Amino acid sequence: FEYLLNHLRLSLPVSFEHFEAYTNQSRDTLISLVSESKTQGFIEVNHTHLTLTASGQMFLDDVLTSFLPKA
Repeated sequence: FEYLLNHLRLSLPVSFEHFEAYTNQSRDTLISLVSESKTQGFIEVNHTHLTLTASGQMFLDDVLTSFLPKA
């Protein structure tokens, strides 16, 4: 969560290679985690990274809370 929080709040792209190296999680895990935000048009995913859209920047809190486990 902190990795995504730090990158997305600064509007930095999240490189899959960098994500995998620093979190020991696969890109498939990340893609699965952001699927809801992608469907809502808040995140764009390509073959090397993901980025927030303009809408995603406006709704950053919603995007970030979608990564947290459901209670």
